[in-house]
Amino acid sequence: MKIFKILALAFFLPAAALSAAAAQDYAAKKFDLEGSSFPLKMAAINFLKADSSSTARALLVDRLEKETDIYIKTQLIEAVNVNWSTGALAAVLPFLDDANPAVQQSAVISLSRYGPFDRLLPRLEKTLASSSTKAGVRNTIVNAFSLRPTTSSVAALDRAAGDEKHPEGTRHLAIIGLDKAGTKDARDRAVKHSGDKSPAIRDEVKKISKKKISK
Repeated sequence: MKIFKILALAFFLPAAALSAAAAQDYAAKKFDLEGSSFPLKMAAINFLKADSSSTARALLVDRLEKETDIYIKTQLIEAVNVNWSTGALAAVLPFLDDANPAVQQSAVISLSRYGPFDRLLPRLEKTLASSSTKAGVRNTIVNAFSLRPTTSSVAALDRAAGDEKHPEGTRHLAIIGLDKAGTKDARDRAVKHSGDKSPAIRDEVKKISKKKISK
């Protein structure tokens, strides 16, 4: 009986030791994330990003909500996968309204990977329409619509193309996005802008109208 107890103890000890070691690793990474050393913060982010455990994810999300350094914030947004959980999604969404355009763009790129992307379209369009949103952020949002072509995102591209409150470059990108979608609906929506006041957009629409639709 003693032999069986010893064997059982020997079987469980490595797992317990490993668990303790992992806990120490996570505690160390949490300490690094909360510290002031840039290299240690980046190393901790990369370590946790490569770790698929719920503990690593929780540490990244928690730090994202507290971080003040702009660059580190963008790296945390990139590291947090919005498909992990509703908590991860909720942690990234507020950064669409961040005062820094680089942070906003990072949030848009992260959100563009969200599975049911259409659910985020109203929120992204709200940021797109805001008078405080810089041209670069608007362009990133329009590109996100282009990368995830659905009936709803094509309609969003159409609205962006026709909204003269947007910079001409953003509206032009929206027309190009409609072209990339490659559907009849997208092409028909693009052609509606043939009378746009922008010569560049009119030329783009003219080229699109001559293309054959493959789907």
